[in-house]
Order: sequence, then structure tokens, then C-alpha cells
Amino acid sequence: MNILGLDIGFARVGVAIGNTDIGLAFPRETSPFEKYLCDIKNIITTENIEEIVIGDPKPMNGDLEEKNMHRKKILAEKEKLEEIFSLPVHVFDERCTSLIATASLHEMGVKAKDQKKSKDSVAASIILQGWIDMSSKQN
Repeated sequence: MNILGLDIGFARVGVAIGNTDIGLAFPRETSPFEKYLCDIKNIITTENIEEIVIGDPKPMNGDLEEKNMHRKKILAEKEKLEEIFSLPVHVFDERCTSLIATASLHEMGVKAKDQKKSKDSVAASIILQGWIDMSSKQN
């Protein structure tokens, strides 16, 4: 099954595609927030996407109180995605994924000034890979 992974930020949205049959996720191009719905509509159609996974920006201290405005916006975005695309949308803990993405890009030799354009999609692939790994253990 083909799955779309998203690391939603309100400037840029990281995009990744994964497949549960092979158990891997791959980063795609980052999309500006203003046009990400149009961009992913294209991907959903051309890649036969059946489900979507988005990063859940839980706070590091685990406190999920209502005052976390960023998280509230992301969960509202989840509902919007479900409504627009009529696909299941799952949330997966995204704590530290941007740090891991930055470290991975640095390890691959990508200069810091060039990391901005790919960090969000690498983070999306880390989120999606984590979800694929978790769901394969449950099956």
C-alpha cells in the first residue's frame, strides 16, 4: 500500500512517500504551505495513495494540554485532510524528527545552508518510516 507522509509546518510542508509492502519511506520535494494541498492532490492521484500519516508535534514534556496552539493547528489540518481527500489520516509522534533530519543531512555532507530545502521532507520520511515500522510490528 502506498502512503503519504507529511511534516506540516506553516511555512513549508515536508513530503514523503512510503510503501508498506517494501517497508520503506522516501523524501519528496518540500512544498510551500500555501500550495501543499494542491501539490499532494497530484501525488495522491499519481502515486495511488491510500493513507496519509502526519507528524504529531507533541511537546517534549508530554503535556498535551489545550494550550499547545501549534499542535491544535496540526490536528485541525488532519481533519481538513480527511475531509478533502476522503482518506484515513494517522498521526505519529514527530518529536526530534527535525533534529534527526538535520543530523542525517549533515552526516551525508549536505551544507547547512542547503539543508533548509530538504530538511522538512527528510523529517516527513522519518515520521512515515516510524509509522510503517510500528504498523508492521502490529500486523
